Amino acid sequence: LTQQTAVLQMLIESVIIDDKELEEGTKQEVQTLICAFIHKMVTSEPLLIKLICFQTFPVSIIPVLVEGIPSLHITMDYIEELLQQKNGQQIVFAFHLATSLIENYPLQKSLVIAKNLLSFLRSFSVISTKESTL
Repeated sequence: LTQQTAVLQMLIESVIIDDKELEEGTKQEVQTLICAFIHKMVTSEPLLIKLICFQTFPVSIIPVLVEGIPSLHITMDYIEELLQQKNGQQIVFAFHLATSLIENYPLQKSLVIAKNLLSFLRSFSVISTKESTL
């Protein structure tokens, strides 16, 4: 599982194509192939994507991945858990992932996640307000 996770992490990060010499159509084709391969990996071993989400990856590629990997909708199940982490990077990652999932998957579960995000923000702002008055 460790090797598969490392491979998946490298594939995810390879979706960022900064090569100026590649044409836009070629970049999209490469991204599509990478996303299709990641989709196969995730469907055969769903735990992989959970591990990757907790390790996080660049938030700039979340929209590309959510759009290109249909099986990524299963990460909706991990948003609440990510928000409970002490690591700020994981919390920010969870917000970016959640908003992209909500945009791409207008499901009842998306509404629940959106409400949880708002509730989290409200509780965070209450804590921040209390701390600033101390």
